[in-house]
Formats: sequence, structure tokens, C-alpha cells
Amino acid sequence: LRVREFIMKDLYSFDADEAALEKSYERMAQAYRNIYARLGLPALMVEADSGAIGGKASHEFMVITGNGEDEVIYCPHCDYAANAERAQSAKAAATNGAGTELPLAEIATPGCHTIEEVAEFVGVPASQTLKAVFYSAAGEFVFAVIRGDLEVNETKLRNALKGTELRLATEDEVTGAGMVAGFASPVGLVGIRVIADDSVTLGSNFIVGANKAGFHLMNANYPRDFQADLIADIALARPGHGCPRCGKELCSARGI
Repeated sequence: LRVREFIMKDLYSFDADEAALEKSYERMAQAYRNIYARLGLPALMVEADSGAIGGKASHEFMVITGNGEDEVIYCPHCDYAANAERAQSAKAAATNGAGTELPLAEIATPGCHTIEEVAEFVGVPASQTLKAVFYSAAGEFVFAVIRGDLEVNETKLRNALKGTELRLATEDEVTGAGMVAGFASPVGLVGIRVIADDSVTLGSNFIVGANKAGFHLMNANYPRDFQADLIADIALARPGHGCPRCGKELCSARGI
């Protein structure tokens, strides 16, 4: 629904301090709310990614409609709303009930290449596994690790990497880095940049790849068994996840 040409308006304020800036920002936001109200458009102000421009905060106004081009993640119980690229969620801790970190152990997992296959074979929920996703960031191989019940949000990952060019690694790049696709592991990595979602800290005794075809490791724990160059929220918030403000279930809708 985008158009080829549009009119862009910039507005600047010159405030003495941060507190005055916050007041100016809210006055501008209220002006837009008033405009949409007078137009009869039920616009929703949502948090947005600042992109290459950067900055502390960014918001956009979206009209909810079934044929919208963007996804909005929102909470019907409080005022939280964000573009899917920006949205956060409250991540519940994963636990296998052991209560303590168990010894790392290798197990055979023949034919198990996906999180679903591994979880079913071992008899654990997907949240008890860790998955690996490989990227090339400005020519550097990056190993992203996240809990198995979550997906990587590439916008968040790009921001964590300070806005560098990001794409999925090719099969040759994965092989060249010494990774075994489907069985890759953050355990024992040397000389590879590891970015971990903060979900790896919300649980213990995870199932991870052994970086050997047909095998996985049980009871992997951060930071005992593997380390990361950076821990950050790089997860895609989805409907059903907990709201980061009130903890109740998030919903989604399409918007323009």
C-alpha cells in the first residue's frame, strides 16, 4: 500500500535538557493524535525501530486494517504496542525440573535435524533446546543462539551488531566455519563471534547440537559450557507471548 512519492515533514525542537525534550516529544505526539481523531481514523501509536537514523526512541502511527502491510504486536490489557520489528516480550524461564546444573552429556540423535525433531526424540519441550542460526555481518561469520521455542528477529540482531549489513550465511560459509548444519553447537566455539538471546540465561540443562552429525549435547548451561560475545534481546515477539509491561498475553494485527 506504499506510494512511490510522498511528502516528508521534519520537525525539530531545541530543548535545554532531557526532561524538556520528553515534554516536547509528548506534545508532538498529542498533536498527531488530535489530527487522526479529527480525521476519524483509529490510529494507534506504536514503538518503532529507529533504523539507520538512530536515536533513543521512535514511534509511528498505524491504522489497524486486515490488508495492512505491517504487523503490530500489542497488549489488549495495557497500552503496550510496537511494530513487529521492535516489539519485546516477557520470556518465561524454561526448566526441566532438575533444579541444578547437570553434567554435560553427548547423546545420539539420528535423523534429528530440526528443533521439533530433537525435542520429540529426547522428550522435552522446544523451550528446553537451543537453536543456532548463522549470519554474515559485514563479511564476518556470526553464530546466533536462541532458545528453541523462539525465532531470531533480524532487525534486533542487526541493531545489536551496530547496524552492520546482515544476511543469512550461505551453505559454503557455514561449512567453511566448521559448523555442521542441523547439529551446530555454541559449546567449544573458538574464533567465532557468538550473539546469544537473553533467553539462554532463563533456564538450565538445555539440549544443543554437538557439532557432529547425528549427535546432540544434553545439559548445556550458560555460562558454564559456552560463552557469548554479546547477550541481547534478539527474539521475535509473537502473539501469545507475555507483555513486557503487564505480563498478559500479546496479540497481533495488521496495520498501515
